[in-house]
Amino acid sequence: MLDSAVTRGVINLARKPRILLVDDMPENLKLLGSLFDSTELEISFAKNGIRAQKLAEMSEFELAVLDINLPDIDGFSLAQRIREQQPDCELIFCSAHTEREKREQGFLLGAIDFIEKPYDIEITRSRIKLHIDRILLRHRIAQERDRNAAILSNIRDAVVTVNANEIVVDWNRGAEVLFGISEVEIAGKPLSLLIPESAQHRHLENMLEENSADERGVVRVINEMCAWKGESFMAELSLSAPFVAGERLLTATIRKIADSITLKQRAMLYQAALEGEGRAYLMLTYEGVIIEQSSAFAELSDKLGFRCGDVGNSLQNCLVSEVFERVKAGEREFICNPNCGAAKLKLRVYEESSHRPAYMITFSELEEQ
Repeated sequence: MLDSAVTRGVINLARKPRILLVDDMPENLKLLGSLFDSTELEISFAKNGIRAQKLAEMSEFELAVLDINLPDIDGFSLAQRIREQQPDCELIFCSAHTEREKREQGFLLGAIDFIEKPYDIEITRSRIKLHIDRILLRHRIAQERDRNAAILSNIRDAVVTVNANEIVVDWNRGAEVLFGISEVEIAGKPLSLLIPESAQHRHLENMLEENSADERGVVRVINEMCAWKGESFMAELSLSAPFVAGERLLTATIRKIADSITLKQRAMLYQAALEGEGRAYLMLTYEGVIIEQSSAFAELSDKLGFRCGDVGNSLQNCLVSEVFERVKAGEREFICNPNCGAAKLKLRVYEESSHRPAYMITFSELEEQ
C-alpha cells in the first residue's frame, strides 16, 4: 500500500499526539502547559532529566520541549538520548542563554525552534501554536490516509495505482488474488508484466484520452491482462482521473470480464436459450462487452459479414451494436436484415439480472420465401 504513518512509525493513530515538557522550575512548567490544548493532546511533565528519560522509555512523544539548564543533565544531552529511543520526536529548546553557539547547537541536533527565556507569553504562544497545528494536521492526514488504506485493502476488486511510467506503487489484496502476486513482489515493477505482449499497444493514459468518462468521471475500457506467470484473461478496467501525491499517479479498478456475471447466471442463460446443439448465440454484459460466443455464431457472422469482435471486447460497428439499444430497451424478439442483403435473421433475447444484467442473444437465419 501507499506509505502510511503507522508503517513509518511517525504517529500512533490510536491515540492523541503526546507532548513532553521538561523544566526544573514549576512555574515554567505551569506556564508552558497552559499553552497547549489538553483536549487534543496528551501532555507529560518532568522537572529533571532522569524523569524525562523514564517518560520517554514508557511513552512515545511527537514533541519534546526541553529546558537546556537542568539540575542533573543538560537539555542537549537529554535530547540526544530521547532521539536515540524516538528518532521522530521533534525538539524545541528553551533557555535564558541565547548565545549564537547555543542556538546553533540546538538546531544541529534537529530542533524546530529555540525559545528565549524569560518567556514573552504572546510570542511563545504563537510559536507553540504554529508547531502544534502542524503536528495535529499531520496526525489528521495520517489518520485519513490509513483509514483509506484499510478500506482499499478490503475491496474485493483489484485496485492498482501506477505512476506516470506505469510502475506499480500501490496494490491491494484484491489485486494479489486476481494476479497471483503480492504487493511486495510487484511494487516497483512495470504493469506491463501483467499485460500480454500482443495487448501492450495502449497505455492507461491513452485509454483515458481515447474514451469518454461516465457521470462519475470514470473511464471503462477492456484490455487483455494475465496472471503472474499464468494464463491471460480479458479484463474490465475502470480508470479514475490522474492525481498528484508527490508524483503523477493513476488508479485502476480491475476485474475479469468473466466475473461480470455469475456461474448461476450462465447456467440460467444456457438453460433458457440452448435447446439444442449448434445454436448461434452471443452472450453480452449490460455494457455490451462480449462474454461468450458460440462457434455457430462466428460462422454465421463471417458468412453474412457482420463480425462483432472478440470475447472481452466491446461490440464493434456491426449488426448487433445497431440493435443493442433495442435489446436494452426491452425488445426480446425481432427480425434484422444484415448489410441490406437478402438474408434475414431472427434474434431472440434472454435476460438474466439476478446479479448484474446480462443478455444471451440467439440468431436464426430465416429461409427465403
